[in-house]
Amino acid sequence: MGLAKTRHDTQLPRCVEVDLPAKNISEELGDLRFRALLPDNEWEELLLDVQRRFTKRLAGGRTAVYVGRITQFQANMAGRLLSQMLRLIGGPLPLFDDIDVPSVVTVTEDVETAGQIWTRLYANRTGFPQVIHSSKRFAGPTGLEEYIGFGISMGLRVSVEDQVLTFRSAGNHVRLGPLRLRLPRWLEPGALTVIHRDEGEQTFVFGCCSSIRFSAVWSGKRVFTARNCCEYTYNARHACARADDRRAARSTKDDTDYRRNRGLRAAARRSSGGTMQCAADRNIKRCRQGADIRTVIAGEI
Repeated sequence: MGLAKTRHDTQLPRCVEVDLPAKNISEELGDLRFRALLPDNEWEELLLDVQRRFTKRLAGGRTAVYVGRITQFQANMAGRLLSQMLRLIGGPLPLFDDIDVPSVVTVTEDVETAGQIWTRLYANRTGFPQVIHSSKRFAGPTGLEEYIGFGISMGLRVSVEDQVLTFRSAGNHVRLGPLRLRLPRWLEPGALTVIHRDEGEQTFVFGCCSSIRFSAVWSGKRVFTARNCCEYTYNARHACARADDRRAARSTKDDTDYRRNRGLRAAARRSSGGTMQCAADRNIKRCRQGADIRTVIAGEI
């Protein structure tokens, strides 16, 4: 019997948006790799916000960050057991059934494969959050693969169904050294469906559902099906910044703080005849405001 938890009235946190100017004209151009996977009529069926989301260029160290909450979880006992077993290859499926807890997705460019690295963080109420890493690679027979590590990748077919961007699994491969082998059907981990549905007002739903059928070897008849489905709602406002810009901003701030504190220390020394100075940076402001320097050092303020 399946177990389900659902919450539909979740209030989403606002996400800070950092809008940095492009370094050059190439960064202003859209990323058309997802666009190339769809026919013109299906792409035009997507809402404009979805089109912009999947043509955002992340080159030059930029990162897109989406913050939201887990709003739905459904799994039968077999699905829960399968999620735990898959921890042997990195745990690509959710492990916890908590809802109304934070979730964060970050998307960065995969320099090695010219794809995208997706990192998903799912909080829970019993311990550390679960973090799932995967790489979307624009390769293979379908033009798109999801790589989860350990040489295992899953082909994905992209389509648009009622304005919902849909990804469906299309075969699994494993790489052994230079060899790339297709897994036989009886070893495949089942069917995976991922959807991206825009909800308006800068929010969208990301849903993932895996259904794995286990059959008896001697008869081919289905014995049971492991099912695991989750749904997450995110704020579409994103923080997008370059790593080098963040380092430069941090360096500038540190330099400014150093110069300011150095000036305050000099003022404190002058006010005390050059023989005493504040013992801690947090007290320097109080010194400058006229407090007795000896009182500050004694810790009486």
